[in-house]
Amino acid sequence: MGRFEKISIWKFVVLALLLVLSGCPDPSDGGYPRSVSRSDLGNDSDLGNETGDDVGADTNLAVDLGSPEELPCTPDCNARECGFDGCYGSCGTCESDELCSTEGLCSPIHSDPLCGDGICSGDESSANCIEDCGTVCGDGVCNGNESSQSCANDCGSVCGDGVCNGTESSTNCVGDCGALCGDGVCNGNESSNSCGSDCGSVGTPNPANEVVGYIDSVTPSGDEYVINGWACHPGWNGSIDVHVYVGPLGAGTILKGATTNQPNEAAVYAACANTAGNHRYNIPLTAAEVEQHQGKPIAIYGISPVGNNNNLLTNSGDHYVPGGNGPPGQAVCGDQTCAPGIEDCGSCPGDCPCASGTSCVQNQCVGNNNNPPPGAPDLNSVIWLHTNVSGWPVTSNLSSVSINGGHICLEYDKKNVWPIATIGAENTEIVANPWIFIPHNGQWYGATWEWMRPGQTCKAKTSVAGDHIKQPPFDAASGWTPTSGQTYYFMVSAPARMGQMTVAERTNLVPLVWP
Repeated sequence: MGRFEKISIWKFVVLALLLVLSGCPDPSDGGYPRSVSRSDLGNDSDLGNETGDDVGADTNLAVDLGSPEELPCTPDCNARECGFDGCYGSCGTCESDELCSTEGLCSPIHSDPLCGDGICSGDESSANCIEDCGTVCGDGVCNGNESSQSCANDCGSVCGDGVCNGTESSTNCVGDCGALCGDGVCNGNESSNSCGSDCGSVGTPNPANEVVGYIDSVTPSGDEYVINGWACHPGWNGSIDVHVYVGPLGAGTILKGATTNQPNEAAVYAACANTAGNHRYNIPLTAAEVEQHQGKPIAIYGISPVGNNNNLLTNSGDHYVPGGNGPPGQAVCGDQTCAPGIEDCGSCPGDCPCASGTSCVQNQCVGNNNNPPPGAPDLNSVIWLHTNVSGWPVTSNLSSVSINGGHICLEYDKKNVWPIATIGAENTEIVANPWIFIPHNGQWYGATWEWMRPGQTCKAKTSVAGDHIKQPPFDAASGWTPTSGQTYYFMVSAPARMGQMTVAERTNLVPLVWP
Protein backbone atom coordinates (compact mmCIF):
# COMPACT_ATOMS: atom_id res chain seq x y z
CA MET A 1 0.00 0.00 0.00
CA GLY A 2 1.38 3.49 -0.90
CA ARG A 3 2.01 6.29 1.52
CA PHE A 4 -0.91 8.32 0.22
CA GLU A 5 -3.34 5.49 0.75
CA LYS A 6 -2.17 4.98 4.34
CA ILE A 7 -2.59 8.69 5.17
CA SER A 8 -6.08 8.77 3.66
CA ILE A 9 -7.33 5.83 5.69
CA TRP A 10 -6.06 7.14 9.00
CA LYS A 11 -7.44 10.60 8.35
CA PHE A 12 -10.85 9.06 7.73
CA VAL A 13 -10.70 7.10 11.00
CA VAL A 14 -9.68 10.15 13.04
CA LEU A 15 -12.38 12.27 11.43
CA ALA A 16 -15.07 9.71 12.27
CA LEU A 17 -13.99 9.60 15.91
CA LEU A 18 -14.04 13.34 16.26
CA LEU A 19 -17.57 13.46 14.89
CA VAL A 20 -18.75 10.90 17.44
CA LEU A 21 -17.10 12.66 20.34
CA SER A 22 -18.32 16.06 19.28
CA GLY A 23 -21.95 15.06 19.98
CA CYS A 24 -24.79 17.35 18.95
CA PRO A 25 -24.20 20.83 17.41
CA ASP A 26 -23.32 23.53 19.93
CA PRO A 27 -25.84 26.41 19.66
CA SER A 28 -23.09 28.84 20.65
CA ASP A 29 -21.35 27.89 17.45
CA GLY A 30 -24.40 28.54 15.39
CA GLY A 31 -25.80 25.00 15.60
CA TYR A 32 -23.22 23.52 13.29
CA PRO A 33 -20.00 21.70 14.02
CA ARG A 34 -16.86 23.63 13.57
CA SER A 35 -14.71 22.92 10.57
CA VAL A 36 -11.76 20.62 10.91
CA SER A 37 -8.47 22.07 9.76
CA ARG A 38 -5.39 20.30 8.68
CA SER A 39 -3.76 21.30 11.93
CA ASP A 40 -6.32 19.21 13.84
CA LEU A 41 -5.14 16.08 12.10
CA GLY A 42 -1.46 16.68 12.65
CA ASN A 43 1.19 16.42 10.02
CA ASP A 44 2.28 13.54 7.89
CA SER A 45 5.21 12.78 10.07
CA ASP A 46 2.86 11.84 12.90
CA LEU A 47 1.42 8.96 10.81
CA GLY A 48 4.60 7.04 10.50
CA ASN A 49 7.11 6.64 7.78
CA GLU A 50 6.74 5.22 4.30
CA THR A 51 7.44 1.68 5.37
CA GLY A 52 4.37 1.63 7.57
CA ASP A 53 6.30 0.06 10.45
CA ASP A 54 4.89 2.42 13.06
CA VAL A 55 1.35 2.84 11.76
CA GLY A 56 -0.32 0.20 13.92
CA ALA A 57 1.56 1.27 17.07
CA ASP A 58 1.25 5.02 16.90
CA THR A 59 0.01 6.10 20.37
CA ASN A 60 -1.04 9.48 19.05
CA LEU A 61 -4.15 7.66 17.57
CA ALA A 62 -5.51 6.28 20.92
CA VAL A 63 -9.01 7.41 21.88
CA ASP A 64 -10.44 7.13 25.43
CA LEU A 65 -13.84 5.38 25.11
CA GLY A 66 -14.40 5.00 28.86
CA SER A 67 -14.50 1.81 31.09
CA PRO A 68 -16.96 -1.13 30.42
CA GLU A 69 -19.07 -0.09 33.42
CA GLU A 70 -19.73 3.23 31.72
CA LEU A 71 -21.18 1.52 28.57
CA PRO A 72 -25.03 1.07 28.46
CA CYS A 73 -26.26 -2.45 29.88
CA THR A 74 -29.34 -3.54 31.87
CA PRO A 75 -28.79 -6.46 34.33
CA ASP A 76 -31.42 -9.21 34.23
CA CYS A 77 -31.89 -11.34 37.41
CA ASN A 78 -35.55 -12.11 36.85
CA ALA A 79 -36.23 -15.64 38.32
CA ARG A 80 -32.51 -16.02 39.00
CA GLU A 81 -30.89 -16.21 42.41
CA CYS A 82 -27.30 -16.83 41.46
CA GLY A 83 -24.85 -16.61 38.61
CA PHE A 84 -24.26 -14.02 35.81
CA ASP A 85 -26.70 -11.09 35.57
CA GLY A 86 -26.25 -10.57 31.82
CA CYS A 87 -23.98 -7.55 32.20
CA TYR A 88 -20.95 -7.23 34.43
CA GLY A 89 -22.29 -8.49 37.77
CA SER A 90 -23.88 -11.40 39.63
CA CYS A 91 -27.42 -12.29 40.69
CA GLY A 92 -26.10 -13.76 43.93
CA THR A 93 -24.15 -16.70 45.31
CA CYS A 94 -25.26 -20.11 46.69
CA GLU A 95 -24.48 -21.61 50.04
CA SER A 96 -21.42 -23.80 50.41
CA ASP A 97 -23.46 -27.00 50.13
CA GLU A 98 -25.33 -25.79 47.05
CA LEU A 99 -24.66 -25.58 43.34
CA CYS A 100 -25.83 -22.87 40.93
CA SER A 101 -27.57 -24.33 37.91
CA THR A 102 -27.47 -22.90 34.39
CA GLU A 103 -30.96 -21.56 35.09
CA GLY A 104 -29.56 -19.46 37.94
CA LEU A 105 -31.07 -21.47 40.76
CA CYS A 106 -29.37 -22.89 43.85
CA SER A 107 -29.92 -26.58 44.63
CA PRO A 108 -28.45 -28.92 47.30
CA ILE A 109 -25.45 -30.90 46.20
CA HIS A 110 -26.30 -34.20 48.01
CA SER A 111 -29.80 -34.16 49.46
CA ASP A 112 -31.76 -34.75 46.26
CA PRO A 113 -29.76 -36.62 43.60
CA LEU A 114 -31.60 -37.40 40.38
CA CYS A 115 -31.75 -41.17 39.65
CA GLY A 116 -31.15 -41.61 35.96
CA ASP A 117 -28.82 -38.63 35.45
CA GLY A 118 -25.88 -40.98 34.92
CA ILE A 119 -24.13 -39.89 38.13
CA CYS A 120 -24.13 -42.05 41.25
CA SER A 121 -24.19 -39.39 43.96
CA GLY A 122 -25.73 -38.44 47.27
CA ASP A 123 -27.70 -41.24 48.82
CA GLU A 124 -27.95 -43.13 45.52
CA SER A 125 -26.63 -46.68 45.55
CA SER A 126 -26.85 -50.00 43.71
CA ALA A 127 -29.76 -50.82 45.99
CA ASN A 128 -31.98 -47.86 45.03
CA CYS A 129 -30.66 -46.61 41.69
CA ILE A 130 -29.09 -49.23 39.45
CA GLU A 131 -29.42 -46.83 36.48
CA ASP A 132 -26.69 -44.61 37.94
CA CYS A 133 -24.82 -46.96 40.28
CA GLY A 134 -25.14 -50.37 38.58
CA THR A 135 -25.70 -53.69 40.37
CA VAL A 136 -23.52 -54.89 43.20
CA CYS A 137 -23.80 -58.51 44.38
CA GLY A 138 -23.95 -58.42 48.14
CA ASP A 139 -25.93 -55.19 48.62
CA GLY A 140 -28.97 -57.13 49.83
CA VAL A 141 -31.17 -56.24 46.86
CA CYS A 142 -31.81 -58.56 43.91
CA ASN A 143 -32.01 -56.22 40.92
CA GLY A 144 -30.61 -55.53 37.48
CA ASN A 145 -29.23 -58.65 35.86
CA GLU A 146 -28.74 -60.45 39.18
CA SER A 147 -30.39 -63.86 39.66
CA SER A 148 -30.26 -66.85 41.97
CA GLN A 149 -27.60 -68.24 39.67
CA SER A 150 -25.29 -65.21 39.56
CA CYS A 151 -25.89 -63.75 43.02
CA ALA A 152 -27.44 -66.05 45.62
CA ASN A 153 -26.44 -63.56 48.37
CA ASP A 154 -28.98 -61.04 47.07
CA CYS A 155 -31.51 -63.23 45.23
CA GLY A 156 -31.42 -66.35 47.37
CA SER A 157 -30.86 -69.86 46.13
CA VAL A 158 -33.47 -71.64 44.03
CA CYS A 159 -33.35 -75.41 43.93
CA GLY A 160 -33.67 -76.46 40.33
CA ASP A 161 -31.90 -73.53 38.66
CA GLY A 162 -28.90 -75.69 37.82
CA VAL A 163 -26.49 -73.89 40.15
CA CYS A 164 -25.52 -75.15 43.60
CA ASN A 165 -25.18 -72.02 45.73
CA GLY A 166 -26.44 -70.23 48.82
CA THR A 167 -27.85 -72.67 51.34
CA GLU A 168 -28.18 -75.49 48.81
CA SER A 169 -26.32 -78.73 49.36
CA SER A 170 -26.41 -82.38 48.38
CA THR A 171 -28.81 -83.02 51.26
CA ASN A 172 -31.51 -80.48 50.37
CA CYS A 173 -31.08 -79.95 46.61
CA VAL A 174 -29.66 -82.97 44.87
CA GLY A 175 -30.84 -81.62 41.51
CA ASP A 176 -28.39 -78.69 41.65
CA CYS A 177 -25.66 -80.06 43.89
CA GLY A 178 -25.67 -83.76 43.03
CA ALA A 179 -25.62 -86.68 45.43
CA LEU A 180 -22.77 -87.00 47.89
CA CYS A 181 -22.18 -90.39 49.43
CA GLY A 182 -21.58 -89.88 53.13
CA ASP A 183 -23.84 -86.87 53.70
CA GLY A 184 -26.36 -88.98 55.59
CA VAL A 185 -29.13 -88.65 52.98
CA CYS A 186 -29.96 -91.35 50.44
CA ASN A 187 -30.89 -89.40 47.28
CA GLY A 188 -30.02 -88.81 43.64
CA ASN A 189 -28.68 -91.99 42.11
CA GLU A 190 -27.47 -93.36 45.43
CA SER A 191 -28.65 -96.80 46.51
CA SER A 192 -27.79 -99.46 49.03
CA ASN A 193 -25.52 -100.90 46.37
CA SER A 194 -23.54 -97.74 45.65
CA CYS A 195 -23.68 -95.95 49.01
CA GLY A 196 -24.37 -98.16 51.99
CA SER A 197 -23.45 -95.38 54.45
CA ASP A 198 -26.39 -93.25 53.28
CA CYS A 199 -28.86 -95.87 52.10
CA GLY A 200 -28.10 -98.75 54.45
CA SER A 201 -26.11 -101.88 53.82
CA VAL A 202 -27.76 -104.95 52.36
CA GLY A 203 -27.05 -108.61 51.87
CA THR A 204 -26.86 -110.55 48.65
CA PRO A 205 -29.96 -110.72 46.39
CA ASN A 206 -31.39 -114.15 45.73
CA PRO A 207 -30.82 -114.95 42.04
CA ALA A 208 -33.96 -117.09 41.99
CA ASN A 209 -36.18 -114.01 42.44
CA GLU A 210 -37.36 -111.57 39.79
CA VAL A 211 -37.86 -107.82 39.92
CA VAL A 212 -41.43 -106.66 40.68
CA GLY A 213 -43.01 -103.24 40.94
CA TYR A 214 -45.75 -100.80 39.98
CA ILE A 215 -46.30 -97.42 38.39
CA ASP A 216 -48.77 -95.85 40.80
CA SER A 217 -49.46 -92.40 39.37
CA VAL A 218 -48.27 -89.33 37.49
CA THR A 219 -48.86 -86.26 39.64
CA PRO A 220 -48.38 -82.51 39.01
CA SER A 221 -45.66 -80.65 40.90
CA GLY A 222 -45.46 -76.96 39.99
CA ASP A 223 -44.75 -76.75 36.27
CA GLU A 224 -43.43 -80.31 36.28
CA TYR A 225 -44.86 -83.79 36.88
CA VAL A 226 -43.65 -86.71 38.97
CA ILE A 227 -43.93 -90.43 38.18
CA ASN A 228 -44.59 -92.31 41.43
CA GLY A 229 -44.28 -96.02 42.13
CA TRP A 230 -42.12 -98.75 43.59
CA ALA A 231 -39.92 -101.63 42.50
CA CYS A 232 -37.73 -104.20 44.25
CA HIS A 233 -35.96 -107.52 44.08
CA PRO A 234 -38.07 -109.65 46.49
CA GLY A 235 -36.30 -110.78 49.61
CA TRP A 236 -33.55 -108.17 49.24
CA ASN A 237 -33.32 -104.90 51.17
CA GLY A 238 -31.35 -103.10 48.48
CA SER A 239 -32.66 -100.40 46.17
CA ILE A 240 -32.75 -101.20 42.46
CA ASP A 241 -32.44 -99.06 39.35
CA VAL A 242 -35.37 -98.38 37.03
CA HIS A 243 -35.40 -97.10 33.44
CA VAL A 244 -38.19 -94.87 32.10
CA TYR A 245 -39.32 -95.25 28.49
CA VAL A 246 -41.86 -93.18 26.55
CA GLY A 247 -43.70 -94.41 23.49
CA PRO A 248 -45.33 -97.71 22.44
CA LEU A 249 -44.65 -100.66 24.73
CA GLY A 250 -41.64 -102.56 23.51
CA ALA A 251 -40.73 -99.86 21.01
CA GLY A 252 -40.38 -96.76 23.17
CA THR A 253 -37.41 -94.48 23.71
CA ILE A 254 -35.48 -94.43 26.96
CA LEU A 255 -35.98 -91.11 28.74
CA LYS A 256 -34.02 -91.40 31.96
CA GLY A 257 -32.96 -93.65 34.80
CA ALA A 258 -33.65 -93.47 38.52
CA THR A 259 -33.16 -95.43 41.72
CA THR A 260 -35.79 -96.74 44.13
CA ASN A 261 -34.29 -94.94 47.11
CA GLN A 262 -37.39 -93.32 48.61
CA PRO A 263 -39.06 -94.57 51.82
CA ASN A 264 -42.05 -96.88 51.39
CA GLU A 265 -45.00 -98.17 53.39
CA ALA A 266 -45.69 -101.57 54.95
CA ALA A 267 -47.63 -102.83 51.92
CA VAL A 268 -44.57 -102.40 49.70
CA TYR A 269 -42.39 -104.20 52.24
CA ALA A 270 -44.88 -107.05 52.15
CA ALA A 271 -44.81 -107.17 48.34
CA CYS A 272 -41.00 -107.09 48.44
CA ALA A 273 -40.82 -109.83 51.10
CA ASN A 274 -38.55 -107.78 53.37
CA THR A 275 -38.77 -105.34 56.25
CA ALA A 276 -36.05 -102.80 55.49
CA GLY A 277 -34.57 -100.67 52.74
CA ASN A 278 -36.12 -98.11 50.38
CA HIS A 279 -38.14 -99.27 47.38
CA ARG A 280 -40.17 -96.29 46.15
CA TYR A 281 -39.27 -93.91 43.34
CA ASN A 282 -40.39 -90.36 42.51
CA ILE A 283 -39.14 -89.52 39.03
CA PRO A 284 -39.56 -85.91 37.83
CA LEU A 285 -40.72 -85.05 34.33
CA THR A 286 -39.44 -81.58 33.52
CA ALA A 287 -41.52 -79.03 31.63
CA ALA A 288 -39.26 -79.56 28.60
CA GLU A 289 -39.76 -83.34 28.73
CA VAL A 290 -43.52 -82.95 29.03
CA GLU A 291 -43.50 -80.56 26.07
CA GLN A 292 -41.48 -83.00 23.96
CA HIS A 293 -43.27 -86.24 24.83
CA GLN A 294 -46.81 -85.20 25.75
CA GLY A 295 -49.42 -87.86 25.17
CA LYS A 296 -46.94 -90.76 24.95
CA PRO A 297 -47.37 -93.92 27.08
CA ILE A 298 -44.97 -94.35 29.99
CA ALA A 299 -43.23 -97.66 30.64
CA ILE A 300 -40.74 -98.45 33.41
CA TYR A 301 -38.41 -101.42 33.59
CA GLY A 302 -36.94 -102.67 36.85
CA ILE A 303 -33.25 -103.49 36.43
CA SER A 304 -32.36 -106.85 37.96
CA PRO A 305 -29.43 -106.66 40.40
CA VAL A 306 -28.47 -110.24 39.56
CA GLY A 307 -28.65 -110.05 35.78
CA ASN A 308 -32.08 -111.65 35.41
CA ASN A 309 -34.87 -110.20 33.27
CA ASN A 310 -35.35 -106.45 33.48
CA ASN A 311 -39.08 -106.77 34.00
CA LEU A 312 -41.69 -104.28 32.87
CA LEU A 313 -43.39 -102.82 35.94
CA THR A 314 -47.12 -103.30 36.38
CA ASN A 315 -49.28 -100.51 34.90
CA SER A 316 -46.66 -99.67 32.28
CA GLY A 317 -48.54 -98.37 29.27
CA ASP A 318 -51.50 -97.34 31.43
CA HIS A 319 -50.02 -93.95 32.29
CA TYR A 320 -49.17 -91.20 29.83
CA VAL A 321 -47.03 -88.08 29.68
CA PRO A 322 -49.60 -85.33 30.39
CA GLY A 323 -50.91 -83.18 27.57
CA GLY A 324 -51.05 -83.75 23.85
CA ASN A 325 -53.37 -86.25 22.23
CA GLY A 326 -53.05 -89.06 24.76
CA PRO A 327 -56.00 -91.46 24.93
CA PRO A 328 -59.03 -90.56 27.07
CA GLY A 329 -58.66 -91.50 30.70
CA GLN A 330 -54.94 -90.94 30.87
CA ALA A 331 -53.94 -90.80 34.50
CA VAL A 332 -53.11 -87.34 35.84
CA CYS A 333 -53.49 -87.25 39.60
CA GLY A 334 -55.03 -83.95 40.62
CA ASP A 335 -57.37 -83.44 37.66
CA GLN A 336 -60.39 -84.40 39.83
CA THR A 337 -61.13 -87.37 37.58
CA CYS A 338 -60.52 -90.96 38.64
CA ALA A 339 -59.10 -92.86 35.67
CA PRO A 340 -60.58 -96.40 35.93
CA GLY A 341 -58.01 -99.14 36.09
CA ILE A 342 -55.19 -96.63 36.44
CA GLU A 343 -55.81 -94.39 39.44
CA ASP A 344 -57.21 -95.61 42.73
CA CYS A 345 -57.78 -94.53 46.32
CA GLY A 346 -54.21 -95.44 47.22
CA SER A 347 -52.31 -93.80 44.36
CA CYS A 348 -54.55 -90.72 44.07
CA PRO A 349 -57.09 -90.36 46.90
CA GLY A 350 -57.99 -86.83 45.77
CA ASP A 351 -59.34 -88.12 42.45
CA CYS A 352 -60.60 -91.48 43.77
CA PRO A 353 -62.01 -90.98 47.28
CA CYS A 354 -63.71 -93.90 49.02
CA ALA A 355 -67.43 -93.67 49.73
CA SER A 356 -68.81 -93.38 53.23
CA GLY A 357 -68.62 -96.66 55.10
CA THR A 358 -65.59 -97.88 53.16
CA SER A 359 -61.85 -97.45 53.54
CA CYS A 360 -58.86 -97.77 51.22
CA VAL A 361 -57.17 -101.17 51.56
CA GLN A 362 -54.52 -102.29 49.09
CA ASN A 363 -55.41 -99.36 46.80
CA GLN A 364 -59.09 -100.35 46.78
CA CYS A 365 -62.13 -99.08 48.68
CA VAL A 366 -63.21 -101.87 51.02
CA GLY A 367 -66.51 -102.10 52.90
CA ASN A 368 -66.20 -102.07 56.68
CA ASN A 369 -67.94 -105.41 57.26
CA ASN A 370 -67.21 -109.13 57.14
CA ASN A 371 -70.09 -110.19 54.93
CA PRO A 372 -69.20 -112.05 51.71
CA PRO A 373 -69.94 -110.07 48.54
CA PRO A 374 -73.17 -111.04 46.75
CA GLY A 375 -73.09 -112.63 43.30
CA ALA A 376 -70.25 -112.84 40.83
CA PRO A 377 -67.34 -110.37 41.03
CA ASP A 378 -67.79 -106.99 39.37
CA LEU A 379 -64.36 -106.48 37.87
CA ASN A 380 -64.68 -102.71 38.23
CA SER A 381 -65.00 -103.16 42.00
CA VAL A 382 -62.43 -105.90 42.49
CA ILE A 383 -59.33 -105.22 44.59
CA TRP A 384 -56.53 -106.23 42.24
CA LEU A 385 -53.47 -107.71 43.92
CA HIS A 386 -51.72 -107.98 40.57
CA THR A 387 -52.26 -106.10 37.30
CA ASN A 388 -55.74 -104.67 36.93
CA VAL A 389 -57.07 -106.42 33.83
CA SER A 390 -60.67 -105.30 34.16
CA GLY A 391 -60.30 -103.33 30.93
CA TRP A 392 -58.88 -106.26 28.96
CA PRO A 393 -61.39 -107.68 26.47
CA VAL A 394 -62.66 -111.26 26.70
CA THR A 395 -61.16 -112.98 23.65
CA SER A 396 -60.91 -116.54 24.99
CA ASN A 397 -63.46 -118.98 26.39
CA LEU A 398 -62.87 -120.68 29.75
CA SER A 399 -65.17 -123.69 29.42
CA SER A 400 -64.61 -125.31 32.81
CA VAL A 401 -62.64 -125.31 36.07
CA SER A 402 -62.21 -128.56 37.94
CA ILE A 403 -60.19 -130.27 40.66
CA ASN A 404 -58.72 -133.59 39.47
CA GLY A 405 -56.72 -135.37 42.16
CA GLY A 406 -53.88 -133.06 43.06
CA HIS A 407 -54.46 -130.68 40.17
CA ILE A 408 -56.74 -127.77 39.32
CA CYS A 409 -57.51 -127.55 35.60
CA LEU A 410 -58.71 -124.48 33.70
CA GLU A 411 -59.76 -125.40 30.16
CA TYR A 412 -59.39 -122.31 27.94
CA ASP A 413 -59.12 -122.23 24.17
CA LYS A 414 -56.11 -119.94 23.62
CA LYS A 415 -53.52 -122.06 25.37
CA ASN A 416 -51.66 -122.39 22.07
CA VAL A 417 -52.61 -119.02 20.59
CA TRP A 418 -51.45 -116.25 22.93
CA PRO A 419 -47.87 -115.00 22.32
CA ILE A 420 -45.03 -116.61 24.26
CA ALA A 421 -42.97 -114.74 26.85
CA THR A 422 -40.02 -116.01 28.89
CA ILE A 423 -39.26 -115.72 32.60
CA GLY A 424 -36.43 -116.62 34.94
CA ALA A 425 -32.78 -117.35 34.39
CA GLU A 426 -33.69 -120.40 32.30
CA ASN A 427 -36.03 -118.36 30.07
CA THR A 428 -39.03 -120.56 30.77
CA GLU A 429 -41.72 -120.08 28.14
CA ILE A 430 -45.13 -118.91 29.40
CA VAL A 431 -48.36 -117.72 27.75
CA ALA A 432 -50.81 -117.04 30.59
CA ASN A 433 -51.62 -116.50 34.27
CA PRO A 434 -54.51 -118.23 36.06
CA TRP A 435 -56.59 -116.00 38.37
CA ILE A 436 -58.61 -116.61 41.51
CA PHE A 437 -61.19 -114.20 42.94
CA ILE A 438 -61.40 -114.44 46.73
CA PRO A 439 -64.21 -112.98 48.89
CA HIS A 440 -62.85 -111.11 51.93
CA ASN A 441 -64.43 -108.50 54.23
CA GLY A 442 -67.28 -107.82 51.85
CA GLN A 443 -65.02 -107.40 48.80
CA TRP A 444 -63.67 -109.51 45.96
CA TYR A 445 -59.88 -109.71 45.63
CA GLY A 446 -58.30 -110.75 42.32
CA ALA A 447 -54.88 -112.44 42.25
CA THR A 448 -52.76 -114.65 40.04
CA TRP A 449 -50.94 -117.58 41.57
CA GLU A 450 -49.02 -119.33 38.79
CA TRP A 451 -47.69 -119.27 35.23
CA MET A 452 -49.07 -121.43 32.42
CA ARG A 453 -46.84 -122.75 29.65
CA PRO A 454 -47.91 -123.12 26.02
CA GLY A 455 -50.65 -125.79 25.81
CA GLN A 456 -50.84 -126.16 29.61
CA THR A 457 -54.21 -126.00 31.44
CA CYS A 458 -53.56 -127.75 34.79
CA LYS A 459 -51.49 -126.66 37.81
CA ALA A 460 -50.86 -128.19 41.22
CA LYS A 461 -53.84 -127.77 43.54
CA THR A 462 -51.51 -126.75 46.38
CA SER A 463 -50.24 -123.81 44.32
CA VAL A 464 -53.54 -122.02 44.97
CA ALA A 465 -52.19 -120.52 48.19
CA GLY A 466 -50.70 -117.44 49.79
CA ASP A 467 -47.12 -118.54 49.20
CA HIS A 468 -47.83 -118.32 45.45
CA ILE A 469 -50.05 -115.24 45.44
CA LYS A 470 -47.43 -113.34 47.49
CA GLN A 471 -49.58 -110.27 48.03
CA PRO A 472 -51.21 -109.24 51.32
CA PRO A 473 -53.67 -110.07 52.74
CA PHE A 474 -53.10 -113.39 50.92
CA ASP A 475 -49.34 -113.75 51.13
CA ALA A 476 -47.06 -116.42 52.58
CA ALA A 477 -47.13 -114.76 56.00
CA SER A 478 -50.92 -115.03 56.10
CA GLY A 479 -50.81 -118.78 55.47
CA TRP A 480 -53.92 -118.44 53.33
CA THR A 481 -55.37 -121.47 51.53
CA PRO A 482 -58.86 -121.94 50.04
CA THR A 483 -61.65 -122.81 52.45
CA SER A 484 -63.63 -125.97 51.78
CA GLY A 485 -67.21 -125.22 50.70
CA GLN A 486 -66.39 -121.63 49.73
CA THR A 487 -67.23 -120.45 46.21
CA TYR A 488 -64.36 -118.89 44.31
CA TYR A 489 -64.23 -117.56 40.77
CA PHE A 490 -61.48 -118.34 38.27
CA MET A 491 -60.19 -116.74 35.08
CA VAL A 492 -57.16 -116.95 32.74
CA SER A 493 -55.39 -113.98 31.13
CA ALA A 494 -52.34 -113.36 29.01
CA PRO A 495 -49.28 -112.65 31.22
CA ALA A 496 -50.12 -109.99 33.82
CA ARG A 497 -47.66 -110.56 36.62
CA MET A 498 -44.15 -109.25 37.43
CA GLY A 499 -44.32 -106.78 34.57
CA GLN A 500 -44.65 -109.48 31.93
CA MET A 501 -47.17 -108.64 29.21
CA THR A 502 -47.74 -109.74 25.63
CA VAL A 503 -51.36 -108.98 24.71
CA ALA A 504 -54.20 -107.48 26.75
CA GLU A 505 -56.65 -110.39 26.56
CA ARG A 506 -58.50 -112.60 29.04
CA THR A 507 -61.24 -115.21 29.44
CA ASN A 508 -64.62 -115.14 31.10
CA LEU A 509 -65.04 -115.97 34.82
CA VAL A 510 -66.13 -119.43 36.02
CA PRO A 511 -67.19 -120.27 39.63
CA LEU A 512 -65.96 -123.28 41.60
CA VAL A 513 -66.94 -124.54 45.07
CA TRP A 514 -63.73 -125.60 46.73
CA PRO A 515 -63.90 -129.25 47.80
